[in-house]
Amino acid sequence: MNGRIIRPIIISFKFIQPYLMKVLGIVLIVAGILMCVFNTFSFTKKEKVVDLGPLEINKNEKHTVGWPVYAGIGVGLIGVALVALDKKK
Repeated sequence: MNGRIIRPIIISFKFIQPYLMKVLGIVLIVAGILMCVFNTFSFTKKEKVVDLGPLEINKNEKHTVGWPVYAGIGVGLIGVALVALDKKK
């Protein structure tokens, strides 16, 4: 009974798979370029410290996330490899 359920999923995945590698490769190339250009990004998190009825004290915390440039280069190269492997087929 499980074969009847899994078979259509495999057939549909085989139909989507050629496009999936190319799209994933392009997304990784764009992500790699963006990672090289923007090495860090910051966001502010608002945290409630005290909540006593009408009295409320909030604290804003600024967080910074960063990564090295070679990580962006690596992601971009993986994207290029996926697009190149897709064109060989």
